[in-house]
Amino acid sequence: QRRLIKGVSRLLLQYQQQSGKMELPDYLMLVTDTTYFNVKVFREMLRNIAKGVKSSTGKHYNPSEDPLAVGGCMRDYGISSGVSFRVPRLDFGIILNRATLEGLLKQIHCGKSENEKNPLCNIISESQVGEKDVFKDGMTPVDLMSTFALANAHNDFKNW
Repeated sequence: QRRLIKGVSRLLLQYQQQSGKMELPDYLMLVTDTTYFNVKVFREMLRNIAKGVKSSTGKHYNPSEDPLAVGGCMRDYGISSGVSFRVPRLDFGIILNRATLEGLLKQIHCGKSENEKNPLCNIISESQVGEKDVFKDGMTPVDLMSTFALANAHNDFKNW
């Protein structure tokens, strides 16, 4: 979803360039002109998540500290043979919390020392969809997504 990646990249770049001046929002809602959003249901969902979900550390999930991405109407999206991702349809809305946005802005360093390596380096080295070809040390996840989306000329319908 090229437009989504470009939009999120552009928005997060604005936040990044204004570091210190503008704080990231508590939640970023990605919606279209046909998306219906019920705030009461969203609040209830957050309460239920906080009550019942435990993080990898065993503590209960805290929506203000732990990354959260919520989307409606999930579907399988095949990338290549044997590789598919569950992704939400944008017209049903996607919600990212501040911790997720902060994670998208953190640089990925794949240094020589195992202690310096970001856990994302293992995922990038597997290169399931070809992301390794465009990755440069120090990129943020949003930089990588944007660069990868733009590098795939076969998806660039506008310039065919």
